[in-house]
Amino acid sequence: MPPATPAEIESIVRANIASLPHGQKTAAVRALAAQGGKSVQTVYRTLADVTVRPPRRRRSDAGAHTLPLAEAQVISLWVLEGVNKKGKRIRSLEQALRELRYAGKVRAEGVHPDTGEVTPLSVSAVSKALKAYGLHPDQILRPAPAAAMASLHPLHLVEIDASICVLHYLSNVTGLQVMEHAQFYKNKPKNLERIAAERVWRYLVVDHYSGAIFCHYVLGAESGANLVEAFIQFATPRTVGGETDPFHGVPFNAYVDQGSANTGAQFKSLARRIGMTVTAHAPGNARATGAVEKPQDIWEKNFESALGCEPIASLEELNAAAALYARWFNATRKHTRHGQTRTDMFLTIAPEQQRLAPAPELLRLLATHKPEERKVEAWPGASIRFEGKVYDVSSVPGVMVGEKLHVTYSPWQAGHVSIVQHDAQGNELLLAVPEIEFNEAGFPSNAAVFGEEFKRPADTVLQTNAKLLERLAMGEDTDTAAAAARKGRRLALGGEVRPLAEAREAKLPTPLLRPGVDLPLQTRVELPAVLLPHFAAAQRLGAEHGVHMTPELVATLKALHADGVPEGELPAIAARLTVRAGLRVVGGGQ
Repeated sequence: MPPATPAEIESIVRANIASLPHGQKTAAVRALAAQGGKSVQTVYRTLADVTVRPPRRRRSDAGAHTLPLAEAQVISLWVLEGVNKKGKRIRSLEQALRELRYAGKVRAEGVHPDTGEVTPLSVSAVSKALKAYGLHPDQILRPAPAAAMASLHPLHLVEIDASICVLHYLSNVTGLQVMEHAQFYKNKPKNLERIAAERVWRYLVVDHYSGAIFCHYVLGAESGANLVEAFIQFATPRTVGGETDPFHGVPFNAYVDQGSANTGAQFKSLARRIGMTVTAHAPGNARATGAVEKPQDIWEKNFESALGCEPIASLEELNAAAALYARWFNATRKHTRHGQTRTDMFLTIAPEQQRLAPAPELLRLLATHKPEERKVEAWPGASIRFEGKVYDVSSVPGVMVGEKLHVTYSPWQAGHVSIVQHDAQGNELLLAVPEIEFNEAGFPSNAAVFGEEFKRPADTVLQTNAKLLERLAMGEDTDTAAAAARKGRRLALGGEVRPLAEAREAKLPTPLLRPGVDLPLQTRVELPAVLLPHFAAAQRLGAEHGVHMTPELVATLKALHADGVPEGELPAIAARLTVRAGLRVVGGGQ
């Protein structure tokens, strides 16, 4: 409807209809309508627009309500009990009032001030009362205030989120296909099951500081392996359209949702190895990762909506197209927060803030490799052997020869491995240790040259403890004094500890001895005879058996035993020689 002309407005103002007595206003309005060829309703609307009216008086009972606070709370909670997990209200306020009144939980009544009549409050009156109390379900279900979160620089924080592509699936035969709604929806689950293995998932990595977007597609489902692969593709340098994409590097922090794949062992293992902290937001708080949730919507509306007109035959082609679009989007679209393109803001990153990722093969190995145990050896120095190479572990705190360390690959320094340790809170710590190289003669490159230099390995915990114990044993404060005391044969602990003192001073009970029996010999052992020299045999015959060994008896002894005299036969020999000597005496007397 065209607005009133200035002439029409002037005629209405001149008529001064508002000041006319009661009963004459309608006739005046009709006359103006006939004069201007307008309807009566049009004149009334124009009159309302150009007339200044005093504000309506506020009702004396405005803002007042008779619903008690306790009943308002019960009504509100009962309506909220009917809200499903998706936030949909399945119990109306009218239904809640009816159920609660029937159960006697609320009365929700009002009393007429003039007649005293008690009448049930209407649904609208209850609704107004709930709003006045701040208890209306519409008010309660509003989102709570969100805390603002900032990042310090590009790659200080990235947010990662996976979402299934609802527009397309990737067939091995026909390539990328549109999921027609008439064929793929909840009432035809078999069609969805048929293409389950061909469903396409997208992983979005968004830099929180600049808003730059990276997308990587995978087949199958949301899993730890797919998350690791998507992250590796983001972190490592890549070429898009013949030019290097600047949006890459290892972030310092990653923010993810509570999905099992995001908090699983593979991704967390990779994150620890590369020095990235992974934080998962609380369940049900998806807006905590809003920096990636909104780009999911942008990506679906801008990129995936255009794929129906693009010939995509494989997953590789799909990812190539996604990389091309992401690079264009980041370089051309300005972010509403900082007013610059995402690429321009990302390029403000300082060199020390963009940590370049190692090769993809090493990153995949770090995600799955379990640290291996290696024993610390004493030569060359405190060292370990890992995959055919020797590494110097003398800088590892608490290293001890003979003990074991856990070792894995180092993602940052070539010629190094990482020693895995844990702090008091159980957090994994990585310490890079260098490889020990050997020259053509097999000597370590860090070995001291004889006659030219002197290098002594630093004391390990074991050597430090050994020196401490020696000082305590000798009662000295220095290693030199302790060595001198040991050389002087000083007893440990000042000789105050006597190992046999307890045995010497013990008062033991006198045992009652038991009679024993001889052990019967089951076998007879023949010992070889011991041969005595003739001189020794003659001495023993005289001393032990009383034989007066004359030269004649000595000659007889030698004749009887030319090779030596058997020790066991000395008694028999003594008797024989005594008889022979007696015969000689008798014979001499005749």
